[in-house]
Amino acid sequence: MTFTHLIAIPGTQCTGEVFTPMLSVVRAAFPDLKVTIHELRESSLDAAAAAVAASAPVPSVLLGHSLGGTVALATARQYPGRVQSVATVCSNPRVPTNRQRAQWLKNLGYVGRGEYLDIIAGLMPSLLHHARRDRASLRNIESECLDMAKRLGSAAYVQQTKIQLTRRDERSAESRCGIPTLSIACEDDPLVEIDAAAEIVHGVNSGRFVALPFGGHMAPLTEPQLVAETLIAWLQQPAGPIVTEAAAAVESSPRDVATIPSLQLSKGRS
Repeated sequence: MTFTHLIAIPGTQCTGEVFTPMLSVVRAAFPDLKVTIHELRESSLDAAAAAVAASAPVPSVLLGHSLGGTVALATARQYPGRVQSVATVCSNPRVPTNRQRAQWLKNLGYVGRGEYLDIIAGLMPSLLHHARRDRASLRNIESECLDMAKRLGSAAYVQQTKIQLTRRDERSAESRCGIPTLSIACEDDPLVEIDAAAEIVHGVNSGRFVALPFGGHMAPLTEPQLVAETLIAWLQQPAGPIVTEAAAAVESSPRDVATIPSLQLSKGRS
């Protein structure tokens, strides 16, 4: 596949810095690739998708982490002519549950009372659930996450929560069934179920699902080399069956990749 432009969309309370470690690897593999960062500051899913589409000078590769991946899928659904391919990392294509909606609405109330940073600090254990990292490195990543959240501020959190509240079912949208799609998930992600991430490519003609055995929810920061190499391999050869082999990093060397059995989607699974 020939491509020239990639739009990277960070997730909730993340700046473009969430992609910095992995994009350095991607840029080394594709030195002519132009990368644009689109931080989410819109107040609805449709508005975010429209803004991403408007930022694409040519049909582009969309790379989204977490909520950014959901926005990338919505952009492909609504503006397929602006999207060359889609890659998501730790993203959920399903509509929010009632429990999620209730918690987000509570959080908006907390923000109104000036408790924004308390909310972000409370999310850290879930965001950084990652057995392969020692405590020191996890503290460094936690500090990076908190710094990103502080820079974005509470206003951006409110806007991003409104995007969450307007999410739609992004599974198997006919308008994006012909767009090559990669879904990367982590088996130890406590926020996005493996089955949900796998459904992103269900019904997509050129879809690939990769389940990493570790990485947590913040895989672009906790396992940037592995996520980058998975993305690079897919960009070099995006066509494939709905579900293909998953890559697992060998413990002794993060650059060595071994194959583990793929996850299979049963017909009609939701």
